[in-house]
Amino acid sequence: MFDNSRDNRKAQRTTNHPLNEIHMKRPSSVLAILILSLPFSAQKWTEFAVGPNYTYPAAINNSGLVTGSYSAFNTNGSKAFIRNADGTLIRIQSNALYSGGASVNSSGDVVGYAGKSWFHRLPDGTFQRVSLYCCATSALSVNGAGYIAGTFFLNWQRKIRALYLMDATGKYVQFTFPHDKYPHDSVSIEVGGLNNSNQIAGSWTAYRNGVFGCHGFLYDAGKITQLDVTGAVVTQPRALNDNGEIAGLDRLRRRDTWLSLDRGAGLHTIRRTASHVDQHYGR
Repeated sequence: MFDNSRDNRKAQRTTNHPLNEIHMKRPSSVLAILILSLPFSAQKWTEFAVGPNYTYPAAINNSGLVTGSYSAFNTNGSKAFIRNADGTLIRIQSNALYSGGASVNSSGDVVGYAGKSWFHRLPDGTFQRVSLYCCATSALSVNGAGYIAGTFFLNWQRKIRALYLMDATGKYVQFTFPHDKYPHDSVSIEVGGLNNSNQIAGSWTAYRNGVFGCHGFLYDAGKITQLDVTGAVVTQPRALNDNGEIAGLDRLRRRDTWLSLDRGAGLHTIRRTASHVDQHYGR
C-alpha cells in the first residue's frame, strides 16, 4: 500500500561552520514571543523582535531556546533565527530567499529549511545541509535522539512528495502514499509531529479512485496506519507526544473539529459546539 522502496539510504551531508551568523544581545522589543508558564496571576512575558515586519516562532525547547523565521531586510523573503534563553539572538544568513527554523530538541539541535534544502544546526554551531533525491527537501521535526522527519519531492514536475525519517548518522527510510495515476497523481505531505519513539504523525493529500481527500497517518517502526474520521473529508494530525497520543483536526460538513488518537484505543473526535467556536474564535 505504501511505497518504501528506497529504505535505508545514506544521505549526503555537507558539514561546515555557521553561515554568516549574527549574534546579538538586545533589549526587549515589540512582538510577544515567549510565554513563561506560571500561575495566571503571575504570568511573565518576554517580548522580542528579530525582523522589521514580523517574527514568527516555530518551536521552543525545555531550556527556553526558540527558533523560527523573521522578515528579511530589503527583501520579500525570510531568514532563520535562534534566540537563546539568555536573550542572545542568532540570525542565520542563508543565501536562499526563504529560510527558517522549524524544530529544536532538548539538546539544542535546530532543523529548518533554506531554499530547496534543509539545514541541521548542531549545538556546537556547525551546520549540516542536506538535499534528498530530486529537490525541495524540508526538515520539519527533530527528536531527542537526533532523528529528523521531513519531506522531499520524488517528482518535481508532477508534485509527488515523499516522507523520510533520518537517524543521526544520515541513514534514512522513505515512503510515499497511494494516489491515482498521471495527471492526477500529485501527493502533498505534512508532518505533524515526531516523538522520541520515532513515531511520525501527519497527513497527506491526493486523489484516490478519482476522489480528492486529506488523510491522516501514523508511522511506527516501519508500519503505516491510515487515520480517517468517519464521514470526514479531512483528517489532519498536527501534533504527537511521547505517549503516542495525537492531536489534530478533521472537517465534517465544512466545520473543523478537534480529534485525538489514544494509542491502542482508537480514534476519538471531539466536536466543537457553536458556543465553543464563539468562545475560542470570536465568531
